[in-house]
Amino acid sequence: MRCIRLIPRLLAAATLAFAQLAPAQAPAAPGIAVVVMHGKGGSPARHVNGLASFLEQRGYLVANLEMPWSGRREYDVPVDAAEKEVDAALDAMRARGAGKVFVAGHSQGACSRCTTAASARWTA
Repeated sequence: MRCIRLIPRLLAAATLAFAQLAPAQAPAAPGIAVVVMHGKGGSPARHVNGLASFLEQRGYLVANLEMPWSGRREYDVPVDAAEKEVDAALDAMRARGAGKVFVAGHSQGACSRCTTAASARWTA
């Protein structure tokens, strides 16, 4: 239980550290996208929303997805369908001009995207 209470603090610390790397006055280079995914039982409006908003304010293209493992959806589709949802978001980012795509996730959102990161389709 103690570790769960630390998660928001760790995410806040990561956001603050990222803020030091990307000054507020300098917008992101065009064509950089980030797909953000929440953890099990979460939602796009909770733990990852601060990161998604931070990135959008700096000019990144951001997709903050509600994944099948959210509290609302409760595993409403199988894993391969979840992967297709992420692929669709990545395709949409490419269509909007993203030359570089990054995937960020919290908890299960991070674990599930190891397969995306390893995919030859998105590593070129």
